[in-house]
Parts: sequence; C-alpha cells; structure tokens
Amino acid sequence: MVAGAKGGFGRTFCALLAADGSEVTGIDTRAAEDGGTHAIAADAAAPPPEALAALARADVLVLCLPEAPLFAALAVLVRALSSGALVVDTTSVKSRYVAAVTELRDDVELYSIEPMFAPDVGFAGQDLIAIPVRDGPRSQAFRGLLGTTGARVVEMSVDEHDRQAAATQVAAHAALLAYGTVLRRLGFDPSAPSTPVQRTLLALVARIATRDAGVYWHIQRDNPHGPGGRAALRDALAALDDLVARDDEAGFRALVAETAEALGPDLAALAQRSARIVQS
Repeated sequence: MVAGAKGGFGRTFCALLAADGSEVTGIDTRAAEDGGTHAIAADAAAPPPEALAALARADVLVLCLPEAPLFAALAVLVRALSSGALVVDTTSVKSRYVAAVTELRDDVELYSIEPMFAPDVGFAGQDLIAIPVRDGPRSQAFRGLLGTTGARVVEMSVDEHDRQAAATQVAAHAALLAYGTVLRRLGFDPSAPSTPVQRTLLALVARIATRDAGVYWHIQRDNPHGPGGRAALRDALAALDDLVARDDEAGFRALVAETAEALGPDLAALAQRSARIVQS
C-alpha cells in the first residue's frame, strides 16, 4: 500500500511497484483509479474498513505523506499491518520519525529512505539515502528494487543522515531563503542587468518559492542538527564581513582557497558543471 498515493512521490512509488509486478493499493484524500493503482479516497489518519483490510494484506507500506499528516496517521496505519510487513517512509528528518515508528511495533521491518531530489526530477543519476532501521528480507527486496531505478543508493545511520542534511538541506535552503530576503531589502529590480551567477541563484530561490513551504519548514525546524547548520552559515558570513572590514585581501584569498579545498576531488567536475549552468 502507498499512503499519499496522489502526491509526487506517491505516484512515483505506485508506478515503480506496479512495474515490478506488485498489486498496488493507494490511499489519498484525492484518490481515484489511476495508472493501474486502485486508490481509496480517504484520510490516512482515519482509514475505512476497505483500507484497513488492504493494510492487513500488504507486504509493504510506503509512507509518502507530508510530516504533519504522516505523524497523524502513523500509529493507525502501522498497527493495521501484519507481522513481518515492511514500512518505508520518505521523510526529510529521520530522528523524529524513527523514534516514533520503532515504538509502535517490534515485529515489522523498517526501511527509511530519502530521495535527495523532487519527484519531477526522476531517479536516474540522483542520490537516494536509505537507512535500514530494522532489516529483513522485504527490506532487502525493496533495496533491490531501488537499485533498478538508476539512482545511487547510499545507506547510512539515522544520525549520519541528519548531520549530513544540516549541510545539504538546512544550510543550503537557509542560504537561498536569506538571499531572497536580501533581494527584498535591497530593492532588487528583476528587470535590471544581472550576472550568470545571480540568474542561477534566482532560479534556485524560485524553485524553493514555488514549492510546498511546509517541506522546507520541517527540514529547518525538525532536524536536531539544524541550529548548527544555520549557526555555521551566520558565522561564515560574519567572518567574510570581518575580512572586508579589516581590508584583509590575503585572508580573503585564503578563504577562497579553503572553499576550493572543501569541495575535495569533485572541484574540477563541479566547476565544469557550473560553466554549463551559467551558459544555459
């Protein structure tokens, strides 16, 4: 079963499971017969008898719900499963979810994933983080299914995920949101001449501004390492400001060199990618 079957990743996983030969049932408040998936029109937090029966038969439950409805529905959905079933989630912050779900059942498998991309991007060539919280044969089969998508599946622990996400998501999104705030405060004129770098930043700001703000909110609020990510961002800007205030060009050059070093062996490839992006 797929909870949140009409959302972006809900549709994606319905299609992936169906293509693998599974009989897929979805539940979603916006549900309808769609793409070979029988979807039950209902609130996942209050599943009707038809949905509860489907859950009892299900080998796998994939949770593709935003955080608020997911936590509202988690207990009732997981408790309706048969022993040995697999629960997969796509939450952005793992520590909170894993703490909640492990207390509900000790006889179901738990495989927590986070696609590091939006569903419209597609799996091919993208990174997907996976956490085998409570491993077993169904988790291993699901891991194999993910391996057919063309994504790079990287397994790590719950804390490793949230620590990494403080850099890859919390600080990155905060920097873009801060830049959007700067544009307003400086009276940015969209029709004014701009540079390729700025146009790239504007496109990234626009990507965040046109998507579900709730997703970005939960990433900022719920990650236990989020405050450290934002503090590092503030400290880095303050350090740059201090270099300029002291007219320290040598220090600035050292900062740029340290930035290049932080990118490690991917520096040249990333520079080439940036060249392609700014020319587009």
